[in-house]
Amino acid sequence: MNIRNVFLFLIMLSPFVAIQNSFAYHNLNNIFESTFIFRSLPGMPVNFEIDGGTLGGSNGLAIVEDACEEWDGLPNVPDFCGNLNQLDTDITSSNFNSLVPQNDGVNTIVFDEDGSILADLGVPGVLGLGLTSFNTASGLITDITILINGSIPSSASADLLATVIHEMGHTWGFAHVPIGGINTTNSVEGFDRISPSAIPTMYPFAIPLDDRFGRTLESDDLGAALLNYGP
Repeated sequence: MNIRNVFLFLIMLSPFVAIQNSFAYHNLNNIFESTFIFRSLPGMPVNFEIDGGTLGGSNGLAIVEDACEEWDGLPNVPDFCGNLNQLDTDITSSNFNSLVPQNDGVNTIVFDEDGSILADLGVPGVLGLGLTSFNTASGLITDITILINGSIPSSASADLLATVIHEMGHTWGFAHVPIGGINTTNSVEGFDRISPSAIPTMYPFAIPLDDRFGRTLESDDLGAALLNYGP
C-alpha cells in the first residue's frame, strides 16, 4: 500500500472542479456546541521523545531532525520543533502501551521497525500514523504520537523522510490536501496541470512519480501553517 496514513477525508468533486485552491489550507477541526474550532497546538516549539530504535536501518533521529528543519524553515510562523530527546529504549509492540500511554502530555515519535505496532492498531501496511489528543472545547492539542513504519524500505514510492514530514503536519493540526491528485501527469479539462514536485506534502498518498517530492513543503502547506500559527 502506498497510502500515507489512515486519516480519511471525503473529496467533493464539484468544488474541486470549480477551483482547486478552494482545498488549500485544510486544517483538522471539530464542532463544539455549534462552534467551528480548528485543532492547533497551544504553543511552539514542541518537544519530542524519540524512539531509541532504528529507522530504515540507521538511527532515525537524523530523519526526524531533517523533518523538523523543513517545518522550522517556514516563514512567518514559529519553529515547530523543540528539543529532540532520544530514548535509550527501543519501542516495540511489546512495550508500546506502557511506554507511550495516550494523553500523557508527552509527545513521542515511534519507529515501528517491523510494522507490528501499526498492525496492532488495526492499520497494517500504512507508511505512518499521526495521533493527537485534543480538548474538544478549545481544539488545543494536548498530546502527540507519531508512528513511522520502518518495515517498508525507503524508496521513490514510499519515502521515509517525506512520511515523517507528512505525519508531523497532521499533529500540528493540518488535514489532507488533495490538490494534484487528478492531473499530475495528464491534462484534464477544467484543471491546471500540476507538477508532482509542486504537490503539497499534506497530499494523502505517496506523491505520484516520486515520493521524495514530499520532502519539501509547498505553498498550500505554508497556507495551513499561516492560518493556524501566522502573525
